[in-house]
Amino acid sequence: MIVFVIDALDECSDEKEVKNLLRAISTLACDVKVKFIVTSRPETHISTSPISSSDHNTILRLHTIDTAEVTEDIRLYVDDAFSKQPLDEVWYTEADVSQLAWRADGLFIFASTVVAYVLYAEAVETRAARLRKALFAMKDSKVATGPLDAIYEFVLTRASDTEMVEPEELADTKLVLACILSARMPLSITALAEILGRKPDVLRESLRRLRSVVHVPDEVDQPGLRTVHTSLGDYLLGRAAAELRISAVLGDESLAAGCFRVMGKRLHFNVSQSNSSYAPNPPTKPDSITHSLEYVCLQWAYHLANLRQPWIRDSDINSVFLPRFLFWLEVMSVLCQVQRAGAMLIVASTTVCLCSIRRYARTLICHTGAVNRTSAFHARCQHIRGIIPDRH
Repeated sequence: MIVFVIDALDECSDEKEVKNLLRAISTLACDVKVKFIVTSRPETHISTSPISSSDHNTILRLHTIDTAEVTEDIRLYVDDAFSKQPLDEVWYTEADVSQLAWRADGLFIFASTVVAYVLYAEAVETRAARLRKALFAMKDSKVATGPLDAIYEFVLTRASDTEMVEPEELADTKLVLACILSARMPLSITALAEILGRKPDVLRESLRRLRSVVHVPDEVDQPGLRTVHTSLGDYLLGRAAAELRISAVLGDESLAAGCFRVMGKRLHFNVSQSNSSYAPNPPTKPDSITHSLEYVCLQWAYHLANLRQPWIRDSDINSVFLPRFLFWLEVMSVLCQVQRAGAMLIVASTTVCLCSIRRYARTLICHTGAVNRTSAFHARCQHIRGIIPDRH
């Protein structure tokens, strides 16, 4: 039997693709025995899909499991994580493990967050001190999110200790966190650093004290910068104390500004470095289109549309984006995303009151499709140039 595990399906942002995937799984018919194990929060588009039918599947709802059984599972997890550490001295007791499991109140993410925070320290004394402080910081709460919020507050408060962190460093860390929460696809440290106008080493350092709640890839060019769990975003954007809370618009503002910064720097003639306008698009993304450029070309309009008030003046669009419009379109072509270009301009026009944006959108929708050859792309650009003034 072949077993496929699909974890955290609810974190996939494209609901249509999720529905298509679940439909394909529920109707799969083959000679080989196959089992799918799917984990997810009960989002509407998932709970109403065919896969949620008990006629075809066995459904396990975590909230219906006996609390004592869940607590014991968490205790085994914590004990296993602590006991695997190659240290000669004993820095925790069975009572510590049991107390942590009890305070987790059925939430594995709570226990795993504490474990990551404690084990990030290498010295025995430091680990013991962190475990004691974490356990004492926990408060009893009848609210389901109480224990998890408590550990988030504890870790973030420690990371923002004014005796160890300068105010400008704290502000920078909150800005980076806001961008990670608002990013529409996982970024690498290098990509986010370029978008924000930072150095990769400085950005990595700003996240060093948050590694127990933020996943930081080992390699600076490796995509995957994200929070360990989506609940951190819910906490920071809504339930956190005032000094820790992050404005929902902060991330979109910073990323939108960064998108225009990168487009102004990276978009240029023959950005794809094609040897001939008659050659097909390369089968893989060329090195000239960096991860940061790919992100900004695909996402700038959405960050712009998420702003509550238009902050980019028409002149900014005129000076940065419109002069490089065809260069942007070339990147979209190489990424096989030209079909999204017109829709993105329509999205942008909801925030920026600029007639030329709408005109470009109408022209693209009418005269371009899913272009998969460089020659076809350049031919259509020649037609577009006859309608849109050439700013190059």
